[in-house]
Amino acid sequence: MDKLNFQEEPFYAYEAFAYQRSGNLYTPSSDCYEFLEIQDNDIMDGTNERVLCEKMIVLDQETYCNVRRYIIENPIITLEYRRTMSFELADHQVAREAFQFAYEEIMEDSYRCPRCG
Repeated sequence: MDKLNFQEEPFYAYEAFAYQRSGNLYTPSSDCYEFLEIQDNDIMDGTNERVLCEKMIVLDQETYCNVRRYIIENPIITLEYRRTMSFELADHQVAREAFQFAYEEIMEDSYRCPRCG
């Protein structure tokens, strides 16, 4: 088993992540928040969720609500429904792109939830 070398860890250069207030109460430090933000950004970079978020935040309120509602109410859709919704969004390029990023193809041999399909 490899030994943990703290000097090589990404958190090594930071000060304390939390300060004890009393008993079991701790207050996160600004370094803690900074480290978590950096880690969150590293995780989100390059993911479809990040792209979807970036596309959704620029939509007008009505379009945003329509696309978000559809995604929430239809977590799994057929290719036919995906084409239909893409056609309905043809006049709104960014909304169509956001919609496209919200779904991924499920291969036939993939595990399928017994409840959702």
